Amino acid sequence: MTQLNNVRKILAQDYADEYRTLISKLSEILNSFMVDTTSVVNGNIDFTNLRQQYKVFKVTADGSGNVTAGNQVKLGIVGRVIGTTCINARNLTDGAVYPTGTPFISWTVNNGILKINNISNLQASNEYEISIIIRYDNR
Repeated sequence: MTQLNNVRKILAQDYADEYRTLISKLSEILNSFMVDTTSVVNGNIDFTNLRQQYKVFKVTADGSGNVTAGNQVKLGIVGRVIGTTCINARNLTDGAVYPTGTPFISWTVNNGILKINNISNLQASNEYEISIIIRYDNR
């Protein structure tokens, strides 16, 4: 089964009079839960429901990838960071100069701060605006 069929809402009028108050109270909780669950399972999950976050920061590195400016990113999710993916690197110094490849970030985490130790494939002494996705362990 690739998708869940839409669930049928629980309606108090479908039950005997003696149960309608109880069914009405339960249906307020269960109906929205069933709709939300069906929506998520059918592919309508959004970024905020994933254990990851989007961050943008400015950084400058030397020719070896050692960060010379902008090496800290404040995290917004509590948990163990398992990886980062650079999704955009925009040169702020010279828009006609591009990274030599996808920037790869080596980092450590301490007290809710992602410290960038090294970032590869950036042109030396150029400031970049880096957009990353930070992924967290689900445990």
